[in-house]
Amino acid sequence: MDLNSINANINRLLTNIWAVISFLKEFAVDGAKDVSITYINADGSESVKTMPNISKFFDDNSFGMKNYIINGGFDIWQRGTSFDSGVNYYSADRWRLFGHEAIISKSGNNIIKVKYNDTDGGDDNFVGLNQTIETKNAIKLRGKRITISALVRKGSAFEGSLVLGLGIRTDGDDLIATGLIKSKDITTEVGTNFTKVSITYDVPSFIRSIGVNIEQTNTTTINDNNYYEVSKVQLEEGSVATPFEQRPYGLELSLCQRYYEVINANIIRPTYRLQDGTASNGLGGSVFYKNEKLFVPTLDIATVTYGNCENMSFAAFKDGIRVDGNATSTTSTPYLGGAIVIESEI
Repeated sequence: MDLNSINANINRLLTNIWAVISFLKEFAVDGAKDVSITYINADGSESVKTMPNISKFFDDNSFGMKNYIINGGFDIWQRGTSFDSGVNYYSADRWRLFGHEAIISKSGNNIIKVKYNDTDGGDDNFVGLNQTIETKNAIKLRGKRITISALVRKGSAFEGSLVLGLGIRTDGDDLIATGLIKSKDITTEVGTNFTKVSITYDVPSFIRSIGVNIEQTNTTTINDNNYYEVSKVQLEEGSVATPFEQRPYGLELSLCQRYYEVINANIIRPTYRLQDGTASNGLGGSVFYKNEKLFVPTLDIATVTYGNCENMSFAAFKDGIRVDGNATSTTSTPYLGGAIVIESEI
């Protein structure tokens, strides 16, 4: 079996594993008891094998999903790996820069670098990374104790304070949570080598979204070594920061594609509509995303090109795109080129 076939089989397994787990939990005697099975040995004697509470087994073992942070290992960079100085933009998938102007880049494997680059002369400038967990996932943490952990290091000319924090929102679903409800100053704890830092928090019963922040505050100096780097961010249930969960790349990419995806416009094949039973010059086509989006997304079609068609319009839905337009030729096949960028971030 070649590598592509192996990868395809792994992806099918990952896609279906939760259905298998659900089936096993329902099958296991109400899903809440130990199960004893009596069987006959080769010598005719009987033995009893006790199977543990299968629901508890599956609930106690996360199977690749203990970390509520998506792309906490900074494996996925669909937008690129280096970014011009700016404010309030997404870089590595699911990670948003907030505060003042900064430059973000990928710094080696599984590391994000944030370098302060603001020139407004303020005395309380800050730059931070944030990821907000969508409401459907965040509400599972209501009433539970959680631990947030990360590996962090500072540049040799780091200035100001470094803070690990947690924000919540209670006023609506899927809103960016940047305002801190709990924070920890990790400035003295972190040096120029990576240090694991963590905080715990008892989640109230009324939260609607949760956000993790790592930010630099009280800095004003632009210097190549005034930066901080982050890796292996994890938010999990419990009071202990356990080892970072490294999910398979394909699974992590799929999780990211709920919020951002790029597709080749060429896979949309506009076809002729029928008018009174005969072909007209009207065209229509559609494509499904790899993953249903959180919101109805925005579409960036700036690089899309058009062959043998015109007046093309694009309608976005949570699960795919509909394209309509007109053909310019009765003898040549209409087609699209370039890329469509689909954005559905919090």
